Amino acid sequence: MKAQRIESEENTLGTTLRILSANLLAGGADPDAFASLAARLEADVVAVQELGPDQADALSAQFPHGFLDPRLDYDGGGIALARPAEVVTLPLARRRGFRVTLDPDDWPELAMPLEVWNVHVYSPLAFQGGGIFRRRPQFRDLATALDRPTAAPSGRVVVGDFNATPLWPVYRGMAARMEDAARTVAHREGRRPARTWGPRLGGPAFLRIDHGFVAGVRPERFQVVPIEGSDHRAVVLDVAIDDGRFR
Repeated sequence: MKAQRIESEENTLGTTLRILSANLLAGGADPDAFASLAARLEADVVAVQELGPDQADALSAQFPHGFLDPRLDYDGGGIALARPAEVVTLPLARRRGFRVTLDPDDWPELAMPLEVWNVHVYSPLAFQGGGIFRRRPQFRDLATALDRPTAAPSGRVVVGDFNATPLWPVYRGMAARMEDAARTVAHREGRRPARTWGPRLGGPAFLRIDHGFVAGVRPERFQVVPIEGSDHRAVVLDVAIDDGRFR
């Protein structure tokens, strides 16, 4: 497991798993810059939305495991991994997600499996405002999957672009089921959660619509970092793996 670090920060929190989630603006984000960012942050899991072919090639060169499904529209995505695990698609109405289970056989720090889900909920403004009707069945399927009993104990992390601030029903539906890692960390550090999206490239972020939700693990750090060429910030979530549920 890589030592915890954001840029040049010293590891002070013990053993963690680092998950990076990023919307790449339908291929618009700089492929090499993003792949270098993910490598520099020493991510273990990289969940991407709006993934284009050039971005997939650059990311695969740095993270040889996982599954990436690039598209020329807004539906590309996938999960890239530093170590082996099988990524499967998550059937949701209109736009699928991705799910990976990290097994202790290949991730020996884990005492039990850890699921990571990557989702991209439709914007209500997509399709000339028709996205509001697409996101409802999409989240219905996501909620059904989350509520389904698991066969064995496991931790779970769900990240992605939810296109929902904390005022929106999609966010409230997630927060009713799982812990908002950004809010937990911000409260512990005496600050507000950072915003993740702005309408202008390189401009300030105005809304918090990219999230990380956790269950069965402890969020230790939650940061947002700029992505060159995207209107979204990447979210960087470190979860503790030494709290009794993990070796």
